[in-house]
This record gives sequence, C-alpha cells and structure tokens, in this order.
Amino acid sequence: MVNLKPLLDEIDRSNLKESWADTLYEMTDKETIIRVDDKLNESISSYIKMMASPKNDGSARYLNWAIHQSLGISSKCRVANGVNRRRGRALN
Repeated sequence: MVNLKPLLDEIDRSNLKESWADTLYEMTDKETIIRVDDKLNESISSYIKMMASPKNDGSARYLNWAIHQSLGISSKCRVANGVNRRRGRALN
C-alpha cells in the first residue's frame, strides 16, 4: 500500500487545488469541482505508479522526485525562501 500522505501534504502546502480550480475559461462550480477531482486523481495515479516502481530505492530523494513529477512541478530547480535548494545558494 502506497502512503499518499506526503503527496497530499504537498498539494495542501502548495495550494494546488486552488490553482487547479483557476482557469481562463468560465466554468460552473460543478465543472470546477470535476476539474480539481480529475487533476487530483491523475496526480495520485501517477504517484502510485512511481512509488510502486522497482526503481524506488526508498530514499527521501526518490520520494521528493515522485511527488514533484506526479504534480508536474519541476524538480530541477525549486525555489523556497529565496534559496536554490539544488545548489544551496541564496538567489539575489
């Protein structure tokens, strides 16, 4: 059984449900809910496949990669609090 908590925590932390609900097109509330549910289910399905892969070595690095890949977030260069996590240097 794959632990979905890390994925769901990242979705909450990144406010992705609100982002998924936002669109350039006019949508009814029902259509918006369906869109968010579809995006969530797509991310969960992708995450489960990656976590079940034989390439999963159980490391934190793989977990982080799988979360970001399933959410469509670049894992090459994420910026938080002005620090490039990959290089560990402040951005100025």
